[in-house]
Amino acid sequence: MIDRVKELYHHYYGVVMDWYNGLDQVMQYGVLFFGGVLILLIVIFFMLNKMSK
Repeated sequence: MIDRVKELYHHYYGVVMDWYNGLDQVMQYGVLFFGGVLILLIVIFFMLNKMSK
């Protein structure tokens, strides 16, 4: 079971990295920037949710 999970992880990690490395450098920075903004918004949402309770 755990071997299957590790195999799936490595497969999809390889697919995502191939896609990411195929992007232009500007697009790579854009993906990182928007990923960081998305994570920041999720953290802010959870903080506001905790504070409002």
